[in-house]
Amino acid sequence: MFFQFTGMIVVFVFAPVLFRTIGFSGQKAILGSIIVNLVTLCAVIISTFVVDRYGRRSLFLIGGISMILFQVLRMYKYISFNLKQMLFVYL
Repeated sequence: MFFQFTGMIVVFVFAPVLFRTIGFSGQKAILGSIIVNLVTLCAVIISTFVVDRYGRRSLFLIGGISMILFQVLRMYKYISFNLKQMLFVYL
């Protein structure tokens, strides 16, 4: 389900059409599709070895903590930026 929410299903199924739409020729569109699929294959192979080495639980915890941390930092920057804009408008 996460795969569908990210929009990657569109990239994998319609990659040649997407590449043609942005201006690649027919052969280059197919080559672009092959490159996308090869990069995905390499990422899956590397991630398999990383998960085997470090374990799912530790990677899940590290990923979850880092996502929470960066969301809080992003929220802080957003709030501080908007406060500066509001103060500038009212002053």
